[in-house]
Amino acid sequence: MVRDAVLERASSQIGLKPIFEFEGQEIHVVLIAPWTPPLIAKWWRGKSASIIAADVDGNFFLHHCDGSVRYYVHFQKSEKVVTKSFKDFVAALREDHNGSIEWWKKEHSDADT
Repeated sequence: MVRDAVLERASSQIGLKPIFEFEGQEIHVVLIAPWTPPLIAKWWRGKSASIIAADVDGNFFLHHCDGSVRYYVHFQKSEKVVTKSFKDFVAALREDHNGSIEWWKKEHSDADT
């Protein structure tokens, strides 16, 4: 199965609050992109990669040319391998069934007042 089909299937099954857990942190995924061209940006100095997902803070999950998925955090200008393969990344996505991202809703509603 090609990457596009895997992401389309994942995005249709996850629901509205997908979570990716990494190093004990629950990352709220707000975008799953079935297809993107290879990344070309002034801030990206790595090898060929495509954006496959983004979190609530605007950080990216990148499908790297070596097959791994990496988490790029903009303010740190750093990337970490989060899974060895694209399929492992998709399999690790889950719905926020325990309300762990409720803090985000509260923090943003307080900031609006």
